[in-house]
Amino acid sequence: MTKNRFCVILWLCLLALVITHAKANRNHVGGWLDTDNGSYYFDSVRIFPEDSLEYAIQFGRENGQIAVFVLSKQLIIKQPFE
Repeated sequence: MTKNRFCVILWLCLLALVITHAKANRNHVGGWLDTDNGSYYFDSVRIFPEDSLEYAIQFGRENGQIAVFVLSKQLIIKQPFE
């Protein structure tokens, strides 16, 4: 098996885990490109109400998130959360 084929198979397996987690937790999957390192991530996503940014950031800290995305503003808030 070539390295590229292995990477694709691994990527598909990880995506399947994300989808499985999302199905058990509100059914939202998101994806994003980390421009700092060129990695693309798929995540099981939790969507918070517009007025709950502080709670979303707290949730991100507690769950080891790399960033919080503010959908309405298309804004990425990266670690360390301020």
